[in-house]
Amino acid sequence: MNRQDDVFLKEKEGDAWYVRNASRLQQEGDSSILSRYVSRLSLKKKSVLEVGCSNGYLLAPLTRRGARCFGLDPSARAIQEGRHLFPLLKLDRGVSHDLSCFKNDYFDIVIVSYVLHWVDRSRLMQTIAEIDRVLKTGGLLIIQDFDHDAPHKTRYK
Repeated sequence: MNRQDDVFLKEKEGDAWYVRNASRLQQEGDSSILSRYVSRLSLKKKSVLEVGCSNGYLLAPLTRRGARCFGLDPSARAIQEGRHLFPLLKLDRGVSHDLSCFKNDYFDIVIVSYVLHWVDRSRLMQTIAEIDRVLKTGGLLIIQDFDHDAPHKTRYK
């Protein structure tokens, strides 16, 4: 059985997911709960990383408020389009358990929005360790994800 990162990178499900959802993402933009929360934060001169950033649509407004924004996503297509749409963002292709392209204690804020449920269970603790490594001591970790009534596991198809 393939790991989720193989499915999203080698089997290009990251690109397929982006193509299926791109129009909805752009409609969501600044109106999302996450965007409204982050809009209340002081962002001037802050470094922000979004793990699973898609094309950077949630990060783009933060650059206008003075933040230096970085994003990571497994979809090459999302990253390519994001670089075109939002040239102030620093976007790279990658997966949550490997943030080696970033220095230790670099980010003031790390955002993980609707990502953790995609992370292969064998990589979950590695993902958390990597996020902890790149987040500054005293930094802000923002996690948004599904909250099911009862824990369950569904194989991705």
